[in-house]
This record gives sequence, structure tokens and C-alpha cells, in this order.
Amino acid sequence: MLRLAIAIASLTGFVALSYEIVWSRVVSYATWGRPAAFGALLGAYLLAIAIDSRESRRFCNDDERGDRRSLRALGSSIIAANVASFMVAPAMARGAAAAVSRSRSYSSSSRRR
Repeated sequence: MLRLAIAIASLTGFVALSYEIVWSRVVSYATWGRPAAFGALLGAYLLAIAIDSRESRRFCNDDERGDRRSLRALGSSIIAANVASFMVAPAMARGAAAAVSRSRSYSSSSRRR
């Protein structure tokens, strides 16, 4: 059981760091490499880890640790967090495309004047 827990912890750590790398690349591209963007990203990332760690304490300190209801809630929150995390890059790309489209339409309308 300990090996399974270590394997799961290792896998989730790998996935979390992979997301951070993808997000930092996307945010860097979207903000044109502004240094403050990485600091904001890192702060949000660490804040989310702290909040999730605090929330997971509830599952670790529960008297009924193997309770199916608690495990389903934990599994559902993990799946929801991964889906939301996976959607960060496409959402940023869509936002950047919309911003470029607006700036092009603004610049073409200002040239006509």
C-alpha cells in the first residue's frame, strides 16, 4: 500500500509540475515575457497548492478514512481540477486570438480616419 501511495504522489507531482511548465510558457507568450507574469503565475500556483493541502487534511484526519463518499468527493475534485488545469492553455489561446483580432480591427478603423 505504501508503494502505491508513493507512486500516486510521484505521478501527481509530475503532472502538477508539467502543468506549471505549460502555464508558464503560455502566460509568458500571452504577456510578451513580462517578468511580473511569472511571479503572478507562481504565486497563484503555490496558493492553489496550499489551499488544496489544507482541504485534503479533511480526508487524512477523518475517522472513516476509507469512506467511499469521502473518496468519491476527493476523486471528483481531482478530476475537476485536472480538467480546469487542462483548459488553461486553450482558454489563453482563445483570449489572445480575440485580443489580436480586436487590435487589428481597431488599427484598421483608425487608419481610415
